Amino acid sequence: MMIDSWSLILGVTMNKFNDGAPRNYMEWLELGYTVFPCSSDGVPLLVQWQKQIINLKTHSKIIDKNNWKSGVLGVRLDDLVDLDIDNPKMEKFLDEIVCGAMFGRPSNPLSHMLFKGTTENISYTVPEGFAKYFKKFAHGTRLLDIRSGEGHFTYVPGSITPKKKGSEKLEWNRFTSFQEFDSLLLKKLSEICLWTALSAMFPIKGSRDEYMSSIAGILARHTDWTDEKIGQGLFKLALHSGSTNPSRYIIKASKARDDKTKSFGIPTLARILKVEQSDIAQLFSWVGVSDTGSSFSKLKVYETDPTMWKIKYKDTWITIMDSSHLLSWTKMSIHILENCYEVPSPMKPIEWKNTINHLLENVEKIKVDESESYYGQIGSVISEYLNRPERWNEDRYNEKKSLLGHWGTWLDRENNMLYFRLESLIMKVNDARLKYEQRKLTQYIRDKYSAVPVTLNINGKDVRTWRAPVERIQVQDAKSRSHSTRQNSEYRDSDTLKTDTEKKDISYMAHKKAERKRMEQLQDERMQKLQQDSHDNY
Repeated sequence: MMIDSWSLILGVTMNKFNDGAPRNYMEWLELGYTVFPCSSDGVPLLVQWQKQIINLKTHSKIIDKNNWKSGVLGVRLDDLVDLDIDNPKMEKFLDEIVCGAMFGRPSNPLSHMLFKGTTENISYTVPEGFAKYFKKFAHGTRLLDIRSGEGHFTYVPGSITPKKKGSEKLEWNRFTSFQEFDSLLLKKLSEICLWTALSAMFPIKGSRDEYMSSIAGILARHTDWTDEKIGQGLFKLALHSGSTNPSRYIIKASKARDDKTKSFGIPTLARILKVEQSDIAQLFSWVGVSDTGSSFSKLKVYETDPTMWKIKYKDTWITIMDSSHLLSWTKMSIHILENCYEVPSPMKPIEWKNTINHLLENVEKIKVDESESYYGQIGSVISEYLNRPERWNEDRYNEKKSLLGHWGTWLDRENNMLYFRLESLIMKVNDARLKYEQRKLTQYIRDKYSAVPVTLNINGKDVRTWRAPVERIQVQDAKSRSHSTRQNSEYRDSDTLKTDTEKKDISYMAHKKAERKRMEQLQDERMQKLQQDSHDNY
């Protein structure tokens, strides 16, 4: 649509103006508003339009200079607040907003509400995680723009929309006056935007009850809303979203406060809508919801023994070495304090349980080489001890009664079995300053070496020992050496050896290792000598 009549543009042929509604350029000027022409693309034709002084004295020169014939008119929002409604579903939730100046276009009759006054500029856009639910809407995830101040303008009745918006005629839907904008409206508009977004994502069928219970749970536990207010909101949401029995949801609020009933909240709603908990929390933050659980966004598990976890809290990855800590909010809050230097808001046990269960549904599983695990390190200590070369030396002293000492071993050559004392393994692991659980240590040697506990009667004394096939012991040693060689090859050209400081450190560590091995050999030799002397004196 193009307006070619200058009399219409300038308002030479005036309307009766009986209702006080401005319907052309001149009438906007007469009401004292700053109005200016725009191009057919909607761009203001005035240079520095934010600062231009336009009134009844100056307007004709401005129009003549710009040869304005597009029919697109902009009004600067110096003392106006414009509610630009971008989602048509919102109209059904605006019944509590009293406004005397509403207008739109044929395709969207209620797209703007104008108030007198000023306020902060706010754009209500749902988080990107919900984008799939808003593809059918012209403005996508944007629901409402609140604009005010000299740096903003809006297209108004008395003109048409730009070409990109269809060149539709803008007309008043209702006009009584420009009412004062009350700052309390911002709180109400935030609530309306939330209900609009939830209406756009309202399940067609199947999970409606869970959906509504989750919304009730969030509002009941994280806001100061009364049961009545939540119930009324749920009723309107259901009514305007296609439910044939909206009244059944009014009671959801009171049920949500009952700890004895099944709890619904952010984790459940995130599961239903297939989004992150942080997306849900961000959406509900419009009405003051602040939820600690939604700050946890990802969980990784490293398949080592023992299991290691990493959990993402806000922007920080926290390492958890004890799986039981994931079951306790108290212990988790200590990890947050130590890693993030903040005290998180309290969470009820059921809330933390729901949060961790949601994270476990999408946990990232990471396989780790056994040698890099904690028990892999213990395994290398055991392998080194059981596979000492002298154990297979035929000239070495080798009798069953050597098992009477804690460090004793006996190679049963006939059956190709090695007998050893569990105490010796425990002392070796302790010497390496590694912590362990004995039940896991014994299970480890069962699994890796096919070891079994055996009680031998030696010189009339029952001695508890362990027996393992020599073949299994040597196979495990070969695997350990192979991995060690591979690691050395991988890091041969790394930066590890490129600085003097690092060279000294590595040299020092190598010296400590050699010294420790020398001391172990001396200790073994002393023990063997004592065992030999004891045998000679026997």
